Amino acid sequence: MDFSQLPDIISVLVRPNNPPRDDLEEMDYTRCAALHNYLFQYAWLAEGRPLETLDANSSFFTGSGDVDEAGACRPRLHPSLAAFLDTTIMPPFPFDNPHEYIPFSVFTWGIDEPSRLFEEDTADLQNQPVDSLNPLERLLTNWVDLIHIGKVVASPHEEPALFGCEKVGPWEWRPYSDAQVTTCVTEWDRLCQAITARISPLSNPPLTGTDTDNLEPLVASSVLDAAWVPDPSFARSFLTQARRPQFRYIAPGLLLPPVDAAGFVAARPFSVLPRSEYTAPPVCLFPADTGDQPPI
Repeated sequence: MDFSQLPDIISVLVRPNNPPRDDLEEMDYTRCAALHNYLFQYAWLAEGRPLETLDANSSFFTGSGDVDEAGACRPRLHPSLAAFLDTTIMPPFPFDNPHEYIPFSVFTWGIDEPSRLFEEDTADLQNQPVDSLNPLERLLTNWVDLIHIGKVVASPHEEPALFGCEKVGPWEWRPYSDAQVTTCVTEWDRLCQAITARISPLSNPPLTGTDTDNLEPLVASSVLDAAWVPDPSFARSFLTQARRPQFRYIAPGLLLPPVDAAGFVAARPFSVLPRSEYTAPPVCLFPADTGDQPPI
């Protein structure tokens, strides 16, 4: 899959320095359409289909099953919404081969047909928090970001999902991504360095070296095997990649995870309970101090 064919959408992604426009009293349809089309083109490529086979001119008004019915919707739409539907890519539904239809994302099937465009249940927006509603461009940006960090992945629909979960067309929602593990390990290192810097003058004997000099993981793979921690899983990836600091407490009353198999297993009393194949047992990262540990 050559995703280099995708358009550059950096300029339309919502960011702190590029927020939704507040000078518009209507939908920012150009920005929203660019994000929508990026997601659809991404899925199209993930299915192994060249972009040149995608009719970029097929929209809600031209690609719907009933063009006349779609056109009849236009007077009822705000001009900016109509412009959005004019600009978004919406290929005709493959009625002869329904399995070839590509859902828009893992979260939604796509834009409804004209006959159902106004039939959705009306949401009760009373007493909702002010920040509970977001511009469409922010929502679409979040969906794009989930792809970029590997939390949402697209691949040919016939390929099984990595963790055996159900796919929505080519889309797969993964429980975690490598990028998320890397981010957590980086933040763990920063936290450990900050704690070490503060307790070094108080420890006896004083701490020597730095946590970055220590290559020992928080928990060894053999210990996780003995404790039935799933492989692969976020907990296993984090615990085997994060370095073990020189101190014992990560917070008042909370210890680092035990390094021995017996101690780590004892901290996971719920791992033996029945569960479905899609449920990962909880992992106790930082057990509570029972009072028999030396300080620091």
